[in-house]
Amino acid sequence: MTRANLGVAELPVTEYDVEVSEKITDLRLWRVIVNSYPYKDFLEMGCETPSQAFVATKAVIDCILYNKDINNFSAINLDGEVIIRAMKTLLQIANDESIMPPSSQIDIIPTDEWKFETLNNKIYMARTFSVENDNLDGRYTVGLRGYIPTGTIITDINNNEKLNFHKTENFKVLIPKDKVTKKDTISISVKGDVTTYPIYNGVPLNKEYQNYLITGIRNELGQGEKSIEYEPIGGKLIIIKKDANTDERLSNVKFNIYDSNKKILYENLKTDENGEITISNLLTGNYYIEETKAKEGYEIVEGLHDIKVIEGSTSKMIINNSKKIVHEEEHHNIIVEIVENNKENNTTIENEYHKQETNNTVENNTEINNTYIDKTNNNTQENNKENNTIITNESNNNKGNNTITNEQIINNMLNNKKLPKTGM
Repeated sequence: MTRANLGVAELPVTEYDVEVSEKITDLRLWRVIVNSYPYKDFLEMGCETPSQAFVATKAVIDCILYNKDINNFSAINLDGEVIIRAMKTLLQIANDESIMPPSSQIDIIPTDEWKFETLNNKIYMARTFSVENDNLDGRYTVGLRGYIPTGTIITDINNNEKLNFHKTENFKVLIPKDKVTKKDTISISVKGDVTTYPIYNGVPLNKEYQNYLITGIRNELGQGEKSIEYEPIGGKLIIIKKDANTDERLSNVKFNIYDSNKKILYENLKTDENGEITISNLLTGNYYIEETKAKEGYEIVEGLHDIKVIEGSTSKMIINNSKKIVHEEEHHNIIVEIVENNKENNTTIENEYHKQETNNTVENNTEINNTYIDKTNNNTQENNKENNTIITNESNNNKGNNTITNEQIINNMLNNKKLPKTGM
């Protein structure tokens, strides 16, 4: 409760108690009060005594509250003339919309972007803020609202943890790096006394008395709040796995990621359906990538492969895999051609070819042994395909009726004939 004086009166003023309720919102009243007594000296108001300034102030307030016309007031003496003149000046001020009360809003201003900082051997994402309000009186306090990642701290610009700051100081918010896994927001609040010359309505306990405007107060609680987005801000690394020949993306390929000291950071990461692995929030530096398991049917790419990552940028590594060479059996139709040299007339005679199609098996680049069958004039050869044996040929020789056995024919071929090379 506050003691207040009764309205304008010539008699001694009786004091009574009032309850302070809401702050007034009529800016005309605020303009009159902060430009009159007691905020202004009576001389500044053009008055000769405090009493004249006091009466002029209350009279104009009365006119505004109850829509009274100031022209209905008249002076009966020199004091009255001074008061009327002061009232007219205050009424002009009351209607001057260019005069606005100071805001109690405290603005929170980011002064930089999120960046990495190390404090006590721990890596944080940090951002610096300032506060703005020309009428902030002295100090302000910082707090966090809503969801707060575990381990988040508030410090000064030298990373000293604290919550109370001088109005000229900046503050920092530090969020542990390992707690920043996705895009999110954090709410920052500040509070501090702001010189706004607030004016409150005083309601008398005795209802027979009139309300009073409670003045003379310079400060009120100023506040500010700001939601700040944050997300992983380090460099981004993307691994892309493709077929070396078709450029098809390969899924379910496993990798390990190592830091610059070849210490493992991520283990058994798998490429997704698009053949990709994405890692965010990496510090600037060199990293090593190791393929640990290839997709079924593909050769693994062995070894550590280095790549540089820079904060705020994306680095990509494309690794192509070739399919394994599968030594499956392949069946070919082989045609054997034989050319024989006739030495009697020193001419080359091309004998009739005996073309034999055989199913030869090619495996692991091994040599294939083909069977050659010679056919001379009037000789008949027959290949029994069912049992793969050579049947004895019968030949009528002009020099005699000699029977040449199959064994003789084969020995003759091996001892006297130069077999041609074969090819696929």
